[in-house]
Amino acid sequence: VLTRWWQVQRDRGLLTPVEFLSPGYAPGALLQGWSGMVVSAMLCGGLGLRPDLSGAAEVHTPPWGSGNWRHLRVHGQARDVVVDDSGARFVEPGE
Repeated sequence: VLTRWWQVQRDRGLLTPVEFLSPGYAPGALLQGWSGMVVSAMLCGGLGLRPDLSGAAEVHTPPWGSGNWRHLRVHGQARDVVVDDSGARFVEPGE
């Protein structure tokens, strides 16, 4: 039963998982809800961003190397992440 939605999506030709499907709209339409799974994989798996309950967090250089992540919210606090040759670090938003 829990895997039925994967079958439905595969049968409909959807390449990415969706958390909510609006059947009245075509796949990829603006009114179709998309999954946060890809973002979670990048932030948690790639950057190692896993804040504890107090909000303390650290980041690591992901396997794909450099990049910038803007407008993140960690326990309600605005955070930006920069990964460059010196490593991964939090910076002030907009810096």
